[in-house]
Amino acid sequence: MSSWRDSIALFFASVGGLGFVPFAPGTAGSVFPVLLAYWLRGHSKMWMVIAFGAACAVAFPSIQRVLDRLCEQQTRIGAVDHELERPMCCRKLIGRSLVDPSFIVIDEVIGQLLCLFIVSCYSNLFFKEIFVSFALFRVFDILKPWPIKFIERTLEQKPAFQALSIILDDILAGLLGGGAAVALLKIIN
Repeated sequence: MSSWRDSIALFFASVGGLGFVPFAPGTAGSVFPVLLAYWLRGHSKMWMVIAFGAACAVAFPSIQRVLDRLCEQQTRIGAVDHELERPMCCRKLIGRSLVDPSFIVIDEVIGQLLCLFIVSCYSNLFFKEIFVSFALFRVFDILKPWPIKFIERTLEQKPAFQALSIILDDILAGLLGGGAAVALLKIIN
C-alpha cells in the first residue's frame, strides 16, 4: 500500500485496523457494530440504516482497491506471473487466502449491522437480543450454509465480482442470522 488512497482504503476495509488483531479478526470486526448497537440501543433505528448505508458505500471501493494492491504485490514478488492481467492474476490467487483476506472486516460490520437491524425491528435491543444476534450472525458467517457458500464460491471465481463476493456472503449471513435470532428470541420470550 503506497498512496494515501491505498491507506484510506485499507483503513476502511480493516475497520480502523480491527482486521489486524492476531486472533479472530472477523469476530473483532463484528464486535464493533455490537458495541455501537448497545451504546445507541435507546435511539431511533435510523442510525443502523445510516451506518449500514455508509459501510456499504465505503466497502465496495475500499475492498476492490485493497484486492488490486494485493494482486500487484503478488505479481511483483513473483507469486504469480507478472505478465498476467489482473483477472488471471486474481484467479491464480484463489486458494491462497487472498480472495477474502482475513484483515478485511468491513463486510462483518455490514452483516452484523443487518442482523442487528432485523432483530431490532421485532424487539428492543437489550443485552440478550444483542448477544443472540451476535452469536447467530457469527455462526452463519463461519459455517456458511447453503446458499451462502454457493453464492460466495460462484462470485469469487469471477474477478470483477470479488469485492461483491466478500460482502454478499456476510449480507446473507446477516439476513439468515437475523431471521434465526428473531425466531429464537420469540421462542425464548
